[in-house]
Amino acid sequence: MSFEKSESEQMKRMVFDGNVRVTIEAANFELEDSETENKNTLPPLRVGILRRNKDGVWKPQHTICAMFYIAKQFNIELFLFSPNDINFEDRTVTATFLEGNERVQKVIPLPKIIDSTPNFPNTDVGRKLARLRGDYFFTRNPLHTTKQKVYNMLLEDGQFKDFLIETHTVNNLSHFLSLLGKYNNHVILKPLRGARGIGVAEIILNGDKYIVNLSNEKFYLNAEEFSTFYEEHFTEVKHILQPYIVSRTKQNNPFDIRIHARRGAGGKFKVTPFPRIGSANGAVSNISTGGYSMKFETFLQLEFGKDWEMIYNRLIEFGKVFPDYYQSFFKVTLFDIGVDVGIQRRDDGYDFKIFEVNTQIDGPFFEIEDAITYFEYFRYIDQKLREGSLTLKNS
Repeated sequence: MSFEKSESEQMKRMVFDGNVRVTIEAANFELEDSETENKNTLPPLRVGILRRNKDGVWKPQHTICAMFYIAKQFNIELFLFSPNDINFEDRTVTATFLEGNERVQKVIPLPKIIDSTPNFPNTDVGRKLARLRGDYFFTRNPLHTTKQKVYNMLLEDGQFKDFLIETHTVNNLSHFLSLLGKYNNHVILKPLRGARGIGVAEIILNGDKYIVNLSNEKFYLNAEEFSTFYEEHFTEVKHILQPYIVSRTKQNNPFDIRIHARRGAGGKFKVTPFPRIGSANGAVSNISTGGYSMKFETFLQLEFGKDWEMIYNRLIEFGKVFPDYYQSFFKVTLFDIGVDVGIQRRDDGYDFKIFEVNTQIDGPFFEIEDAITYFEYFRYIDQKLREGSLTLKNS
């Protein structure tokens, strides 16, 4: 059975903007012929991908790029847009989607499910987006937390206190110098609200010289030079300080194990651990600052020999427990959690230490698997919305 409609009946028109084809739809979405051949077949589930930087999404190693190429296998239609593409008055959006291998723009009603990034604080756009959250399902919501607050929260609870690294918010240079002395003249300094390893510095006092490792560059400074350097680099935003934890490979590269947790089928966390290995000249092991990864089991076997299975089991058990434990501290549902765990060798064993706990995380090196997890969660949310077991605030 087919449904033939004229362009006017479908309330649809097409224009051209340079080399980009733009289709404008009415808000009352009509099914295409191919989607209605079977009355029992649901139309594709429309999901919006809201990102500040749309260009970065199309890199082949990006999970979102993989999602666009396999979305149809899940009967999902993805649309990419930034806040600037949203018409907040009529709640439509000029979004990009993939047709074949061509990026096409279409003006559509805002999709009910939006995979979002919450990083628009204290802006007009952020306030406008906040007003939409009662009528649309956003995968991520602002947490209004910091690295220091997370540390204090976990320390007070105590369940994973053995995993914690002492953490201090630095007030000024004098406070920094007192903490540097407390921790054997070797510390890590991080932006209080930083991400992706940006702005993280390793600082060592060796004799009368300060050695600063920042952005894979080393600086050797006397006391006066360091005072100036500190004022220029570490006072514009608040920083936290931690004692340096020696989590390095046999080749002296900094590393940690990312416990990557993202909600998927049934709304449950799917956990994937993988190593992040940084440059030997770097202070951190973040992938975005020039690091790399490899198969989890292979890395442990190469680094820890006969102890690798013990370490593997410890990290797997931690990964099973920590995401739901961390979720328990927040009222909003966390879509994804990334826990960075360092492993410090001791003469009689190993110390496992949490470097950071992050939300809104990437999934490098297993893009297809990560994309499938996204789709399983979108389908779960859609089912809950249709059943009425999940309701939006203003529904």
